[in-house]
Amino acid sequence: MSRLNRNLLAAALLAAAFQTPAIAAPVKVQGVVVTNQNGQLTIKTPNGDQTIVLPPNTPIRSISGVFGGQKEEVSHAALLPGLPVTIEGDDSSGRVVAGKVDYKASDYKTAVQINAGVQETARREAELRSAYSKMGDWDIRAEENIYFKTGSAAISAADKDRLMEIAGKAKGIKGYVVSVLGYADPRGNAAANERLSNRRAQAVINYLKQSGHLLPGRVLSASAMGEMNIPIDKADATAHASARRVTVRVLTSSAHLQP
Repeated sequence: MSRLNRNLLAAALLAAAFQTPAIAAPVKVQGVVVTNQNGQLTIKTPNGDQTIVLPPNTPIRSISGVFGGQKEEVSHAALLPGLPVTIEGDDSSGRVVAGKVDYKASDYKTAVQINAGVQETARREAELRSAYSKMGDWDIRAEENIYFKTGSAAISAADKDRLMEIAGKAKGIKGYVVSVLGYADPRGNAAANERLSNRRAQAVINYLKQSGHLLPGRVLSASAMGEMNIPIDKADATAHASARRVTVRVLTSSAHLQP
């Protein structure tokens, strides 16, 4: 074979190699279901949330028994938020497509209990908010301002103590609700400041619920107020520091105070 023919043959083989279809790469994902909707799973993994394509014919198996010997195929609806799962699939399409999903039957029972509790809490909160919306005006029974460093939503130790004080006051007031308003100083991007004000308000709400042991339905959703208007021409560092805050108020309906 001439050198020219050998070169042509090598080129043809090289081109054929590049045209070979991609081989499905097996993938295993372990994590906890965050959402299950529209043919996709969002899974929380140690490396962050991951989206998994869930075709309609993907087998879902409940594993139980000694050494996982019992496997029962169930519907896709069994993949509840909070359920630990193991997914086997491939990512040859550029996205992970589930080939099968397994979970432990004992984990499913726990997930059902968690979801039942979440739904009941949401129902109670909806009932309370509906009732509060019909009560008319509100009276401020206690108020506290919590301040933050630039760009931060972290609550200081001193402010955590203040939140415990106002939580204690709230629990002693009949028919209370807690309003939480988050603010940011006017420097920087307005949209980013609104997100930051929401993070600050949500951080305070989480702390009040978890550490102050307030009834979840009595703490209203975070209100992100965005940038706080500072009514002076040239705001100094003190004015900006005052604007980076969350205002917490304990409220009761004026109707409760009528004789």
